[in-house]
Amino acid sequence: MSPTKMFFAAIVFVFSVGLAAHADQPKPEHVPTTRTPLTQVELLHALREGHRMVFGTYPSKNRLAMAWGQVAFENGGGKYSFNHNLGNVGASAADQPTYFNRGDHHWYRAFIDFDDGAAAYWSVIKRCWPALRAFDTGNPQVAVVALKNCNYFEASVAEYSPGFTSLFYTALSKIIPEVDRDEERRTQELLAAIRASITNAGPAPTATPDSGVGAIVLDDRD
Repeated sequence: MSPTKMFFAAIVFVFSVGLAAHADQPKPEHVPTTRTPLTQVELLHALREGHRMVFGTYPSKNRLAMAWGQVAFENGGGKYSFNHNLGNVGASAADQPTYFNRGDHHWYRAFIDFDDGAAAYWSVIKRCWPALRAFDTGNPQVAVVALKNCNYFEASVAEYSPGFTSLFYTALSKIIPEVDRDEERRTQELLAAIRASITNAGPAPTATPDSGVGAIVLDDRD
């Protein structure tokens, strides 16, 4: 084969390999943008469960309040959540379904439910360990800087920090105590119902000796 033919054959080979590799790459699946709002308390429960899914334990109050503050800031307190996405998490792989946010003209990852959405949020925060450490110490100002350095958001720190900080303290002083009181009330109601059920049932019947079947007869004859 002449050098010229070998040269063109090499070009064709490289081009065909490139096309095959491109064809093997998964194509992103775009899904319709669907609004999936949730209440402030539902948001807290979802973040608690998502944390358990990722870390194996429930979060501390500081960590939970920080997460609630950030996601509430990103999603308007839960009113502007779409496709069960919490925190406006982007896709981390090409084959993950995404939806288009007409507000900021970005593509974000779509989820089946809020547990999966919350778990994905915590997975992102877990990779940004300086932010996670600030979550644990309850320092929103440090957390915002860390999140910015991890490229979590595009806004400036000055734009992001006030809203995030305010919502963190809202979670810490209002939302979490409210949920704790509600859970304590439900626990006490359940215990009261159990005690009432036991009282109404009365004492357990006392066993009496049976003089008939099964009685042992002693023969006192010599």
